[in-house]
Amino acid sequence: MNTRCIFVVGMLCALVATVGYTIKTAGAVSLGVYDQQGRLLRTLQSGKKQEAGKNAVEWDGKDDLGRDLPSGQYTLKGLVANLGWDYQMMMGSAGKPPYLAADGTGAWGGVHQNVKDTATDSSGKYLYLLWGMEEGTPGLLKVDPAGGPGKFKLWGAHLMNGHAQAVATDGDYVYVATNAVADDPTEKGKKLCQSFLWRVRDDNGEYAAFAGVPQPALKITEIPFESLPLETPLWQMYSHSADRKSEGLRKNLAGLAADGTRLYVSLRLENKVLILDRDTGARVKEVTVDRPGGIALAPDGNLYVISGRTVFRMSPQGQVLGPVIERGLAAPYDLTVDKQGQIYVSDQGPAQQVKIFTADGKPAGALGKVGGRPFGGAWETLKLDLLFPTGPAVAADGTVYVGEDCAPKRIAIFRNGQWAQDWIGPLASGCAKTDVADEQQPEYIYQTYWSYELVRWKVDYQKKTVALDAAWAYSCTHNGQEIHNNTYRYERHPLLGGIKEFGAYQTGGNGGYVRNYRGQTFFINNGQPLVFYRMEGANLIPATTISGRDFLEPISEFSKAWASKPNFNSSPNEPCRPYVWRDRDGDWQAQEAEVDWAAPEGWEGFSPYGPGPHNCGSYVDQDLTIYGWGWIIPCQGLDERGNPIYDWGQAQPLPQQPLMGKPGEKPFADTTGVTSYHLPADGGPIPDFHGPVWRDPEDGGYYHTGVVSGQTKGIGWASSTAFCRVGKADKEGNWIWRTGDKASGFAKPGQFYRMTNIAGLLEGCLFVCDINGQVRVLDKQTGLWVGNLFNDGYRGAIPDQNLIAVELTEAHVYRHPQTGLEYVIAGDGTGLKVYRVTGLRDVERFEGAVQLAAPPAP
Repeated sequence: MNTRCIFVVGMLCALVATVGYTIKTAGAVSLGVYDQQGRLLRTLQSGKKQEAGKNAVEWDGKDDLGRDLPSGQYTLKGLVANLGWDYQMMMGSAGKPPYLAADGTGAWGGVHQNVKDTATDSSGKYLYLLWGMEEGTPGLLKVDPAGGPGKFKLWGAHLMNGHAQAVATDGDYVYVATNAVADDPTEKGKKLCQSFLWRVRDDNGEYAAFAGVPQPALKITEIPFESLPLETPLWQMYSHSADRKSEGLRKNLAGLAADGTRLYVSLRLENKVLILDRDTGARVKEVTVDRPGGIALAPDGNLYVISGRTVFRMSPQGQVLGPVIERGLAAPYDLTVDKQGQIYVSDQGPAQQVKIFTADGKPAGALGKVGGRPFGGAWETLKLDLLFPTGPAVAADGTVYVGEDCAPKRIAIFRNGQWAQDWIGPLASGCAKTDVADEQQPEYIYQTYWSYELVRWKVDYQKKTVALDAAWAYSCTHNGQEIHNNTYRYERHPLLGGIKEFGAYQTGGNGGYVRNYRGQTFFINNGQPLVFYRMEGANLIPATTISGRDFLEPISEFSKAWASKPNFNSSPNEPCRPYVWRDRDGDWQAQEAEVDWAAPEGWEGFSPYGPGPHNCGSYVDQDLTIYGWGWIIPCQGLDERGNPIYDWGQAQPLPQQPLMGKPGEKPFADTTGVTSYHLPADGGPIPDFHGPVWRDPEDGGYYHTGVVSGQTKGIGWASSTAFCRVGKADKEGNWIWRTGDKASGFAKPGQFYRMTNIAGLLEGCLFVCDINGQVRVLDKQTGLWVGNLFNDGYRGAIPDQNLIAVELTEAHVYRHPQTGLEYVIAGDGTGLKVYRVTGLRDVERFEGAVQLAAPPAP
């Protein structure tokens, strides 16, 4: 609702004057003073609850920088809003309920990494699930698969000391093996590979230190990182997560078992199995074993131990009793034994199966087909088979639970030798990932996990149901083929087009977009580089990559050529050469002939973060025009394969001015107490911190967010934020409004803890993510405060469906084209939630003239 001139015009001629206005509806009222060009000069009020009727506001005749404004006519603009949200559904969580509830149920698995191991207790009733890493939500869960006490989950425990690898229980305690890399205190720059054990009580998940150990974690071993063997561990050679040498080599502690008296751990890099006292953790015996891996207890009390490609039997006292499985394994990762003595081995590499053997080592079947499922496609077919299976566990009724070390972070459940169902874990929504709906087909919602993997959900808005529709992972490849090899060469899956990075992980940028252009649907991952994929059903086809920075993978014969290019430099703070890669021959691989090194005029000294301060996150509009890296790069159309065509030679500078302040004016924020950030001299512009840009399709204006880091007063992330702003400029780059104070305590209307990315435009409003798990809503024309979405977790909000836990850096607002209803998707470590946005169409906007007169002469 827009209303003009419905309040009394005020004459300001004193230091403080009162201006009256009338509103038709009760609600949160925001007011601002504007000049004749419509530019915001002073925010007078943000989100103040007021009743309908006559109201008033005081104004001292100054602008937001504290400067006296000259006499003349100004405009007072205001709005009344009653914004709300309504939870609809959630994806990426098998918890009951799927969201984190006040009683601790619901949260489902560690935020980061995948399911590394599973285990059952001696009864075979309860299941223990271990994720590799967490941030906030527990990475170790005890669950009742039958959905008994605790609504599926009995308890969750938080991980300690690095990356979790294995879990075991003896009925009294649950033990977890972890590995980490730490600084060597004796020599600067050196690293140590450390391995730990820690445990919790089986009945409640509380930490339980070993006797005589002052902390819950027990250090098992520590060796210099530089002394580690160069050979990559066999299972790690095939592992989906072994994209860095350090990741593979630091996983020394690989297997774990417990029998109520002793603990058994395998140290793969040290070629030994340790037998430890359960109560004290003291070493009882060391057994020399070649490349030991998973360890499992058999019903007769003996143990089975993986050694290279074989499995042998060992007594509880450490006596090697001989080999059991000598053939049929390619890259065994972990194993378990059921009550009948059958051995289940997760075999990665060429197999990608869980293989089943009798107690004497004879083949007895397998779960999943040889070679595993494809790395991408429709989930309805992918779910039947395995990919990078980790620790298996067998329940008393024979149900087999298998973790996977790849998207979509699932536990695959098999009954009678066949796939039965999945439990899907959280895909780390929010934190610099992509959570985006296809605005023309909003039943499809896309979500990236870390930097390299993507899933697509299909939602039913009427029934409020969610189903996993498709998933795409990356793999180890060789010469463009999806094979598993021992060349230690880890290139991205062919769907990545030979490009080094898939996701927005390195940029902290906007996440991603889905765009429908000339009959094609594109998933666009907004990172360094910006990657376009064509969507053809459940096929994700690499099309075009464009970047302001050399990110081409230096593979095979191209590496020397690329390294010799002018200004080749992969450092984010150094000049480098932009490029475009387009898959002209359709082989999903980058050839040098397909790479265009053309650059915009004046590119010398080109930086991926310049010119200008607002160019880390790129924006791609509906016409596939890119706004980023300080440039506007228009799409030249599609080639015969449907790939977008770009030419850096056609790029134009992106018009922009510093968001935080202008040369010659007082800084646009209070810098008191800022200690850790070098601020410019008074009068100089304040630099922005990687603020993204967003283009308005209606008026051509630009929206920016910007943050300056610094240790200041505040809660959470706000304490490391000097100040932050969001603003709008016209298409020539001239500022229309700049607003958004940094909260020094609990955020009030008009304040941010630390703004991150823009979630989009909807019904005349701009939606901006705040790090504390809220979305702030501003009027796009005036910059006035409209309201907040979601509860403020910093204020001690009770966990429920209305709470988004930190850190929220990515969200998306959109309108359903069939129903016309407005939605927002936002998530955290527990999963991705869908909400209806209410009250947008009922915002009351009003304005009127205010005359500022010169004060009387003394």
